[in-house]
Amino acid sequence: MGFLDNLLNSFGGNSSIKKLKYEDAANNLNKDKNIILIDVREKYEFQSGHIKGAKNIPLSVVDKTIETIAKDKNSTLYVYCQSGARSARACQVLSTKGYTNVYNLGGIMGWPYGIVR
Repeated sequence: MGFLDNLLNSFGGNSSIKKLKYEDAANNLNKDKNIILIDVREKYEFQSGHIKGAKNIPLSVVDKTIETIAKDKNSTLYVYCQSGARSARACQVLSTKGYTNVYNLGGIMGWPYGIVR
């Protein structure tokens, strides 16, 4: 964890949100079909290309619609966006709603394993 992450966690940041390396995410997604992959970009962004198997729930509605795909608060959620900023905010929202296994995948811009168009 970097200096900024430590600083944020010391001052009210949410330490329960974990960051995930792309390689680990890809391996885990291949092995565990129960992981829920969430793309929090807008619909038009999702349609232009997304990670295979992702569900599109824009950040603006994630708090109102997450229960439609993840009823169990212990579900493993991998969250991403374009660059990582919206996914970080979405992870905070999900954690506040009681989800315990929330991982910030970051941005699709760096995803090296191909996208669905």
